[in-house]
Amino acid sequence: LFQRLRTALIFLSDKTKYQQRKAAELKKELRFLRKELANTHSLLDQVSYFDLSSGVINRSHFKRELNKEIIRSAREGLPLSLLLIKFLNYRECVHAAGEKVAKEYFSSIANMIMRTVRVSDLVFLYQDDTFALVLPATGRKTAQIVNSRLWSSIMSRRLPASNNRPPRPELAYGISTNLVKEPSAEKLLALAQKPLHKAGHRARSSYAI
Repeated sequence: LFQRLRTALIFLSDKTKYQQRKAAELKKELRFLRKELANTHSLLDQVSYFDLSSGVINRSHFKRELNKEIIRSAREGLPLSLLLIKFLNYRECVHAAGEKVAKEYFSSIANMIMRTVRVSDLVFLYQDDTFALVLPATGRKTAQIVNSRLWSSIMSRRLPASNNRPPRPELAYGISTNLVKEPSAEKLLALAQKPLHKAGHRARSSYAI
């Protein structure tokens, strides 16, 4: 009887140790899976945050990031400028060069913009034909200087085309600058968009709130 009890106790002890070991292994595997899931979510966030073809930030994040910068600028008492650069003949460029070549051309424009601006500046693909730049701690005059620099660089880049007469980029820009403590993202955007709604490529202007 004692032998049978001893055997049963040893069996139960071994079973408990086995279960504890398996539980530890499962916990370890669960931690690994949670880490992999977090990494996957992080990767998905990055993929959704950036436009894959150009490398700039997607439009879906524009309002959120603009509001964050507006709050920060109000807190720090610094100006904030929004610059929109629109390719008025975007469709003509795509038609002349082909979709693939045009995409590479506009990607090179995006890369040039990102290399030109500061690390603290945010560059968005607001629409297929429009780049939006959020410029923290930047007044209207400085934003105009940034725009002139970008304008010159864009105009100096030739669009490859199947015919020998590639269209020159026709650009419009709008700049809005907030100078108040409680600015509105919608108002900043509306003022920057105002000159872009005009038909001609001469439509360009700047506004301050």
